[in-house]
Amino acid sequence: MSSAKKRPLATVESPSAKHVPILTPGKVTPEILVDWFAECENYFDEKTIADDEKVSKVLSGLKDPLIKAWINPNRTRIKGFSWKTFQAEIKKELLPRDWVDKFRFGLANRHQDENEEFWDFANHFESMNSVLLGTEHYLEGRPFIDKITANTCEDLRIAILTKKGLKEITEFVEWRETVATMDEKRLSERNKFLKLLAATRASTNTSTPSSHAATPSNSNTNTNNPRLPKLTEEERVLLVKHDGCYKCRRFYAGHCAPQCPNNFPDAKSYRQLSENDALAAARKGKQVAQRTVAAVADPLGSGSTAPLTTIAAVRASPSALTTGVLGYGTDSDDDLCVPLPPLFVSHLYWNAILHNSHGPTWPRAVKMLIDSGSPTVLIREDIASTFELRRRRLPENLPLGNAWGTENSVATEWVKLRVSTPCNTWTSITVMAIVAPRLCAPVLLGRSFLKPNKLSEDHENDRLIHNPTGMDFLHLPTPTPPPPKLTPQECRREKAHQLRETQHVINQKRKEIGSLLQQEINNYLRDKNIPRKIHIFNTAWTKGREKRLKLGKVMKADENEPQNRYCPIAATRTKIEHLAFLSTLQTEDENMKSRFSDRFPDDIPHLDELPSTIYH
Repeated sequence: MSSAKKRPLATVESPSAKHVPILTPGKVTPEILVDWFAECENYFDEKTIADDEKVSKVLSGLKDPLIKAWINPNRTRIKGFSWKTFQAEIKKELLPRDWVDKFRFGLANRHQDENEEFWDFANHFESMNSVLLGTEHYLEGRPFIDKITANTCEDLRIAILTKKGLKEITEFVEWRETVATMDEKRLSERNKFLKLLAATRASTNTSTPSSHAATPSNSNTNTNNPRLPKLTEEERVLLVKHDGCYKCRRFYAGHCAPQCPNNFPDAKSYRQLSENDALAAARKGKQVAQRTVAAVADPLGSGSTAPLTTIAAVRASPSALTTGVLGYGTDSDDDLCVPLPPLFVSHLYWNAILHNSHGPTWPRAVKMLIDSGSPTVLIREDIASTFELRRRRLPENLPLGNAWGTENSVATEWVKLRVSTPCNTWTSITVMAIVAPRLCAPVLLGRSFLKPNKLSEDHENDRLIHNPTGMDFLHLPTPTPPPPKLTPQECRREKAHQLRETQHVINQKRKEIGSLLQQEINNYLRDKNIPRKIHIFNTAWTKGREKRLKLGKVMKADENEPQNRYCPIAATRTKIEHLAFLSTLQTEDENMKSRFSDRFPDDIPHLDELPSTIYH
C-alpha cells in the first residue's frame, strides 16, 4: 500500500511592491506565512491603503484551494477584519494549534556549529525569533542576547562571558558586531589548528616504514593475507569520544597514535568497533588503582567505616600561562576547541580570626586555604604555637605525604579549631585540626570543617557560601567603624546645640502660624459681605457716664447700658474655628469618597437632574 503523497511547500511571489503578494498553493509553515505578511506590509506602504481596506485588497493573493474554501463562505465577515485580526485568524486556520510551542522548542535547540560563522548563526536565530512576534515567547533586548549566548559554541560562549564590558551592551546590533569580531578570531585559530593537525597526520603516515618494501620474493608467500580495514567515520567518532588511539584502536588507551607502544590489531580477528566495546573498556578503566598522596586513618574514634583516605598537603602551584593549543594535536585528540582553559588557577584563601582558650585573637587574621578535596583540617605547627592552642596527642601517629610523593612527615598531635569572620558576624563550630610540621598554608580547611559549618565552595565565581544565610565569606562588606565616644563636656555641648536647633525650629513654626493667623484676621475684617453687630450709644448718656467717672463715683450697672457688647477678637476667633471646622469637614468628605469610591461613581446624576414626575 503506497503512502499518502506529501503536499509541496507553498511559496511567496511578489514581482514588485505595486502588486498583491501571491501565496501559491501548498503547505504553509510559520516562516512562509510571516514572509507573506511582510510582503503585504510592503504592498500597503507602497499603495497607502487604509487599515479597513487591507484585508479585502490581499484576499486575491491567496491561491491555495484550502484557504479559498475557508474564505468563500466567510468573505463578508473576513473583509470586516482589521489587519491584525486577520493575521491571528489565518494563523488559527492554517497552522497547527501547537505551532508556537514546536517553533519555540526548535529555537531553543538551534545551536551554533563549530564551523559555523557567528554572523550567519545570529541572523538565522533572529529570523526564527521574528516568527514569534506577537506571542508571549518573542524575545528582545537583553533576554534575546542571553538566549543567543547560551546557544553559541562552547569556545565562543566562554569568550563572551569573560569579555569585559560586553554584559553592559543591551543593543543587539552593537553586541552582534562585537561578538562577530571575536568569532572571526576563533575561526582563524581553529583553522590553524586543523592545518597543523593535518600536517602531523601526514608526517606520521609518511614516516611509517613500508612492511613489504624489503620482503624477498618467495613463491611460498601467501599473497591473500587480509589487510586491516581503514577506520570508518563511526569508529573515528567512538575513538574520539572515548579517548581512544587510532593505531591500536583501543578505548581509553592513555596515549596518542604517534606515541602508541602497541602494534596494529590483527586483521584476521579484527571486527568493527561498537559502542558496547567502548562501554566495556570504560568499566575496566574504573578498576585502575587510586593515586596515593598521603594516607590518614580515622584514629579519633569517629565511628566511620570508610577506607583509608587521602590528604592533599600540596605546595603552592607553579605559575603557568597556558593559553592556546597544548601540543600539536594527534589522531586521538577529542577537543579541537581553542583557546583552552589555563593549566593552573589560584587557590582560594580566607582571612579569618582564630580562637584560643582566651577567646578570639582579634585583630590578628590568619590566611586559611579552602580545600574541599581534603577530608580533614590541617594547621601548621608554628601557627598552633603562636596562638597558644592546646595540643592533644593522637591515638596513633599519622603519616603525611607531599602531593608530589616526596618529603614524608608524621603528625602526632591535634588541636581544637574555631574561627570567626573578621567583622565578627559569624563564628564556626569547633572542629579538630591535625598539627602538620610543614604545610603550604597556615591553616588548611577541608571537608571536616566545611560540612558541619554548612559551607560550600563556588569554583566558578570564587566564593565561599554559608548556605543558611547566603553570605559570601570571601567578599564580606567592609564593616563601618562605630562613632567615636564623646567626652562628658562634648556631650553637654552636643545637647545644648540640639536644644538651640529645636528652639530655632519652634520659633520658626510660631512665626509661620502667627503670620497665617494674622492673614486670616485681615481677610475677615476686609470682607464687607459679613454682617457685623454695631452698637449706637446715646451721646448724652455717654457724656454723663464720663463725667461720673471723673468724679470718682462708684456706680452700679445702668439698666440702659447694653450688657452684651460686641468683641471683635472673640468674633475673629469664632470665625477661625468655624473655618477650621469647615476645612475638616471637607477633608473628611474627600477621605470618605476616596475610601468608598465604588459608592460614588461619576455617572450619578445631580439631585436637580432627577425627574420630578415620579411620586411615591
